[in-house]
Amino acid sequence: MKTEFKITYPFITSLIVVLSTFMVSCTNEEYELSKQVASSQIVCFESGLTESDMDSVTDEISNAIDFSTRSIGNELTEDEAIHILKPLANDGKNLQKQILYQKNELALSPDEVILVKGMTNDQLAEMSYAFNTIWDSGMTSQKIKGEDVVDCLLYATGIQSLSDLVQHGFEVSSATNLYKGTKMLMTAKTARQIITAFARRAVGWVGVAWMVYDFSKCMKDKNNG
Repeated sequence: MKTEFKITYPFITSLIVVLSTFMVSCTNEEYELSKQVASSQIVCFESGLTESDMDSVTDEISNAIDFSTRSIGNELTEDEAIHILKPLANDGKNLQKQILYQKNELALSPDEVILVKGMTNDQLAEMSYAFNTIWDSGMTSQKIKGEDVVDCLLYATGIQSLSDLVQHGFEVSSATNLYKGTKMLMTAKTARQIITAFARRAVGWVGVAWMVYDFSKCMKDKNNG
């Protein structure tokens, strides 16, 4: 089942959004929900990854790196990382198209548009992981704190600008609790922060694999703490 991030405008009483084939129109229920969010815009993207897909990638990366660190000469290779992270890269390409389609809603500057267009597959994979992880933190039944997610992303990436998400990116969380479907909401400000942060970060495929590993380990430590 596909997962969707939807876009709507709280200050308009009736709106039909016509998007490309990979987008769908907002429903009245989503519009009413968005009015409860203290933000001027809610942006939507469609992701082909499920929570199970994310768990599968994370587990594969964790197992591969745990094995490589225990065995000298068996370090994780770029080819292995590419193979495991392929679902994220494919999802990242899909997100990239939607980002460029919505560049005005996201208030991307001309330079930022060029930056997004030039993102490599490993950058797209890392951005996809961040998008899905941040949104999943608002939908999971395990009561994961948004602040913990940001802390672990900071730990895994070193991107200090993501710290603003604690104040500005999770105001949508209260609304997600009221919506039990598969459609996902994210503020335009949150989306833009994630996009610009990861479009500027280049660590290669193995670096992305380690980001996933470090993030996962950080979250496990917080959950067990």
